[in-house]
Amino acid sequence: MTLSTSGILKPLLEFIDDGLPVSLAFSLHAPTQELREQLIPIMAKVNPLDKLMAALDSYTKKTGNKIFYEYVMIKDRNDMKEVAHEM
Repeated sequence: MTLSTSGILKPLLEFIDDGLPVSLAFSLHAPTQELREQLIPIMAKVNPLDKLMAALDSYTKKTGNKIFYEYVMIKDRNDMKEVAHEM
């Protein structure tokens, strides 16, 4: 089973602490906080990318599992070569 999230920090931290035998998929949307705020403004402002990445690091350290990163490409928003290189 895999839990997919776009990154609501508090429940994500609770999920990590629970130690369930479940894989994790993270919908990144963008490689930078600035672009995430353009694409998913409320979600990104309330759940900043640096804190999410720290939580994801905690998940991999605690479980030894890899994270599956999901990325939806939006024409002319996050599909440029420059953005790909930032990934």
